[in-house]
Amino acid sequence: MELISITNKTPLLWICIDPNDCFSGMGRAVVFQPDACVSAQLFHDGNASRQVTALRCLAERPLRMMQSTSSSLKNVYDVDVSELPVRIIGDCLRGSAAHTSQAHSPAVRSQAAYAVAQWQNNKAPVSRDNVKAEWLGLNILLQYFRERFMG
Repeated sequence: MELISITNKTPLLWICIDPNDCFSGMGRAVVFQPDACVSAQLFHDGNASRQVTALRCLAERPLRMMQSTSSSLKNVYDVDVSELPVRIIGDCLRGSAAHTSQAHSPAVRSQAAYAVAQWQNNKAPVSRDNVKAEWLGLNILLQYFRERFMG
């Protein structure tokens, strides 16, 4: 979370439209926010459905429109900026983030596992012949499994 907050160039924490769900049957509004804003919502918003929405946003990164407007920042303390969303999702999955006052619910953590898988599927090599590709999402899932069930 600390690494991704360095990349925040906005004065906002996050944007929440209709926080009381008064207009939930009216449709869906989509707001594009920086990764730092979405991760702040994931760890500091108490509503589980909005946490799942933040997970889905992070799993879809980078968006096509964000690639052309990306900043000159490529690495933060030797971590590639494009890997920060999946690392944030991994923190949510493990529940190991020390900056949150409450642990995520099991439903949110299970959605985090799906989000890691979705992120990795979006980054998968185009050919099955490319076996030397880095599978960061898969490594995060395996590491969580080892910590949880074998440690």
